Amino acid sequence: MPVIALSPTVFPGIRRRGELARRLGVAAVLPKPVPREALLETVHELLGAPR
Repeated sequence: MPVIALSPTVFPGIRRRGELARRLGVAAVLPKPVPREALLETVHELLGAPR
């Protein structure tokens, strides 16, 4: 099951599936507060679901 980390200390410019996510051992990292559309886009991407 892919894990999405939500953090208030992550800057919005950080790539959600980039180096930070790999270092944390998660599928993606999103800054809080996370816009609804960004969360849904990430979930769809990780599940391989068409939008």
